[in-house]
Amino acid sequence: MPVAWGRRMRRTKGTKSYLKAGLRSMASWVGLKEGFSINEFKGKGRGVRARLNVGKGVVVTDEKPIAVLASDIEYALRSDSLLANADVAPIISLCKEHSVRYPAMALLMASKALQHSEGVEEYWVPVNDLSFARMGDLPPIYQLLLKDIQDTIISSLGSTSSAHVFVMSTYDHSWFARILGTLHINAARNHDTGSTVLLHAGSMFNHSCNPNAHFQVFLPNYL
Repeated sequence: MPVAWGRRMRRTKGTKSYLKAGLRSMASWVGLKEGFSINEFKGKGRGVRARLNVGKGVVVTDEKPIAVLASDIEYALRSDSLLANADVAPIISLCKEHSVRYPAMALLMASKALQHSEGVEEYWVPVNDLSFARMGDLPPIYQLLLKDIQDTIISSLGSTSSAHVFVMSTYDHSWFARILGTLHINAARNHDTGSTVLLHAGSMFNHSCNPNAHFQVFLPNYL
C-alpha cells in the first residue's frame, strides 16, 4: 500500500530569475514542475533554478519521498510487509542504544527496493542522483549494524543460499557507507511527527535565512 505522503514547495515571493549562459541543466527530476531545473552552480554544487519569472503561489515541486522512517523505529520496521516476519529486534536495540536512525532507514530502503514494482535497480536510481558524504572505515558499531541488516534481509528472503549470496554481494560495506553518506546530507526530520524523510528533487533545496518559498507536508497521522 503506497504511503500517502508528499512535500510541496510553493513560491511565496515573486522573483525574476535568468539562466546564466552555458549553465548546464541536469536531467529532469520527478516532481519538479515545468519551468524549474536542477543545475550545477560553479563552486557551490547543485540546486534548483527557476527558468522563468515566478509569481507568488507557484508550486515548485510536488513529490512523494524516496523513503520515510516513522518516529518509532520499531513500528516503522515491523510495519513493512517484507520485514514483518523477520527478526528486526537486534537492529532496533542497537539503534535505540546508540541513538541512531539512519541504519534502520537503510534497512527499510533495502526492503523497499526488493519490493519495488519496477525492480531493485530502479528503486536506487533517484537515490544515486543525490550527493553523498564520503565515509572511510565504518566504526565498530556500524559494522555490527550492517551485519544485522544483512542477516535481517536474508531471513526475510527465506534464509536460502541464493538469498545469502545476493544480499552479501548487494548490501555490502560500500552500499552501506554510500547510503549513510546520502542520508547524512539529504535526509530531513519532520519536527511535527518525528519522521525522517528522504526526497529526490526536494533534497536540492538549501536553507535560507530569508526564504522566498515554503513547504507543506501531507502525511498520515501515524507518521
